[in-house]
Amino acid sequence: MRFVSGIKNIVMRNTAVPHHFEFKATTVEANQEIVLIELYEDLSDEVNVPEDACTKLADQELPLNPNLPADSPLDVVVNIDKSGLLSVDVTDASSNGKSTHIEMMLQNALSEVEKAQEKIKVTGIKLI
Repeated sequence: MRFVSGIKNIVMRNTAVPHHFEFKATTVEANQEIVLIELYEDLSDEVNVPEDACTKLADQELPLNPNLPADSPLDVVVNIDKSGLLSVDVTDASSNGKSTHIEMMLQNALSEVEKAQEKIKVTGIKLI
């Protein structure tokens, strides 16, 4: 997910599913009109990830109420179910629950190159 300070992993690779994660965020500027939520995927185990190492999966805007001060609270909820369905909900906590929802299947998010790289990693494993 992109933050003012850059792209950060909020769900690390190989995280067990189902997975539920919540955190607080804030607006950046006074009178900010929207929050742009951008979701990325990468194969890194690092928290901070360079943009060129990521694949953008989705973006969506959350319109905000007018006249909000800087640092107005946002609630972020991330869920991944057993089937790999990722859902992200961002709610403007100061506006009676105005929110946006992003949902996608993670199994389809890796590029063909990334899938091949992951397949190479598991070659030779035998299930018994």
